Amino acid sequence: MQLAHEGKLLRLLFDNLHQEHQCLSEKALDKLTAAVEAKKSILDEFDAAVTKRMETLSSLGLDLEHEPQAKILKLIQECAKEVPDIMQHWKVLEGLLEQCKEQNSINGAIIETSSHSLQTAYAILTAPTSGETSIYNAKGISRKNGGSGNTLAKA
Repeated sequence: MQLAHEGKLLRLLFDNLHQEHQCLSEKALDKLTAAVEAKKSILDEFDAAVTKRMETLSSLGLDLEHEPQAKILKLIQECAKEVPDIMQHWKVLEGLLEQCKEQNSINGAIIETSSHSLQTAYAILTAPTSGETSIYNAKGISRKNGGSGNTLAKA
């Protein structure tokens, strides 16, 4: 069943996102690179599965041009009258998708925070040596690539 296959892929993605989170927490860059590559592969496979589902529904005559989600849900509800497992698979799929979005958002926030920390450290290391210690000018605007900063080699 197509929905079960998509659910399996989302479970793999969710597990992968947890692994990515662990790698980010441990700052294990080699493992993180592998996790990101695996995530891309899973996402590609999931995208292909969803495309296949949508093509199948379109070939059955379902107009998915406007409000495809509502039309798919209505079809699933109709099919569930005869095959109750369909609704269960759909609910699992929706739940996993929400969990994946949430975990991906958490991971993104960690990456953004780490990136900001690295940029701040770099700015401090390359700050001008004219006695100024602030990385911001008098108006509170950060200096970007300005002044005669130290290079990382000199720092």
